[in-house]
Amino acid sequence: YYRIVHVVSVLLLFALTFSAFANPQPARKRKLMIGSGIAALLALVAAFGVISKDYGNKMEGWMFVKLGVWLAVAALGGMVFRRPEKAGVFAWITAVLGAIAVYMVYARPF
Repeated sequence: YYRIVHVVSVLLLFALTFSAFANPQPARKRKLMIGSGIAALLALVAAFGVISKDYGNKMEGWMFVKLGVWLAVAALGGMVFRRPEKAGVFAWITAVLGAIAVYMVYARPF
C-alpha cells in the first residue's frame, strides 16, 4: 500500500511541478502550491512507511539522496513563481533530479 501511494504521489508532484513550469501565472499559484504540497507530504509519509515496513527503519545512503531530491523538487515548484524567466532551467533541473531519484531506487549505489 505504501509503495503505491508513494509512486502515485511522486508522479503527481512531478506533474504539478512541470505544470507550474509550463505556465507560471500568479493566478495559478495558490492551487498549484496546495496540490504540490499535499503530493509532497503524501510522498514523504509513504516513503517513511516503506522504510518502516521493508527496511526496519534503517536509512541507507540512497534514501538520503532521494530525500534531497524530494526537497529540491518540492521547492522548485514554488521558485518558478518568483523567477518565471528561469522556468526552462528549473524544468531541466527537475528532470535531472527525477532521473537521479530513479537511478537511486534501481541501482542503490550506497
